[in-house]
Amino acid sequence: MKRNYFERGLLILTFLLFTFQMYAQNETIESKAKLEIDSFQEQLKVGNASLDKGFYTSAKGKITTLERLIDKIKTRDPQYNTSQLEGQLETFKTRYSEESSASDAKKTADTERFGKNVETQNKLDVVTRTKSLSEEESAELLGLDISTINLERYIESVEEYATSAQKEDLPRLKSLMTEVPIVQEALIHYEKFEDQKRYWKTVATLFPTSSLIQETSNKFEELDKEVGGKEGVANTAKAQYGDYIKNKKMPPAVVKDAQAENIIIKVYEEEGKKQGYDRTLVKINLLESDWTILTNKYTSVIVGRKRSAAIVFKNNKTGECTMYRFFEVYQQYNGSGYSNGEGTSTTEELIPCENVK
Repeated sequence: MKRNYFERGLLILTFLLFTFQMYAQNETIESKAKLEIDSFQEQLKVGNASLDKGFYTSAKGKITTLERLIDKIKTRDPQYNTSQLEGQLETFKTRYSEESSASDAKKTADTERFGKNVETQNKLDVVTRTKSLSEEESAELLGLDISTINLERYIESVEEYATSAQKEDLPRLKSLMTEVPIVQEALIHYEKFEDQKRYWKTVATLFPTSSLIQETSNKFEELDKEVGGKEGVANTAKAQYGDYIKNKKMPPAVVKDAQAENIIIKVYEEEGKKQGYDRTLVKINLLESDWTILTNKYTSVIVGRKRSAAIVFKNNKTGECTMYRFFEVYQQYNGSGYSNGEGTSTTEELIPCENVK
C-alpha cells in the first residue's frame, strides 16, 4: 500500500513538472518578448562557458547584458513571469562571484609567492658569488624557505666551487695556517678558513642531495681537526717562532748615502722624541738607491720626494732589538729646497741583535 502511495506521488510530481515546463514553453512561444527570452538563454550559455574557461571579465559583462534583457522582457511583455529568468541570473551571479573571488585570491597568492621567491633567490645568490660566509650570512641563508625554489643552478655553481676548493683552497689554507710562524698572522688565516668552512657547512645543509658538496664540507671539518682548531694553529705558530726569529735578517743596503741616511735618522729620532721612546739606533740600511721625486699629476710641478730604509734600534729597557723593515721618509718641496720631513713605518719586528748587519 505504501508503495502505491509513493508511486502515485511520483506520478503527480512528474505531471506537474511536465505541465510547468509545457506552460513555460508555451508562455515563451506566445510571449511578445520571445526574441529577448531566447537571447537571454543564449547569453546565459555564453556567460557560463566564459566561467568554464576562466574568462571572468567576459562573464562579468554578461551580467549587465542579462539584466538589460530582463528589463526589455518586462517592458515588451509585462504579463510574462520573469522569476525563472531572474533565478537563473542570480545563480549565474553567485557562480561568478565565488569563482572570480577564488581566482583573485589565487592570483594574489601567486603574486606574493613570486615576490617571496624573488627575494629568496636574491639572498640565495650569495652562494654563487663567494666561498666565504659570516655567522650572520649563514644564519640568514639557513632561515630561508627554499621549498619552492629551483635549486639546480645553485647546486651547479657550488659544485664547480667544490672541485677547486678540494684541489686548491684546502692545501693553500693548510699551508697558511701551519707554516706561518707569527701567531697573529696565523690566526688571521684561521679566521678566513673558518669563514670558508662555515660556507661549506651551510651549503651542505641547503643542498643535501649533492654528494660532492657534502664531501667538500666534510674535508673542511677534517682539516679543522687536523690543525687542532684555533688553539692548535696558535700553538703551531708559537713552536716555529723561535726558529723564525733566530734566522731573521735585516734587509741589506742597496747603496751608501751618508747625507740621505742623516736625513732619515733625523726624522726617525724626532719620531722617537714625540712618542717618548727610550731607544738607541743600531743600524740603518737604505732600500732605494736614490730619492723618488713626486710631482703634481696635472702640472708636473715638483711637490716633494721620498725614500725608504730599514732601521734597527735597541730598546734601552729590555735590551731587545727591533726592526722597522720599511721606514719611509717624505719631504715636501718649498720651491727652493725640501722640508725637514716626516716618517711612516711598517709594523715593528723583533730581530736578534747579533743578526743586524
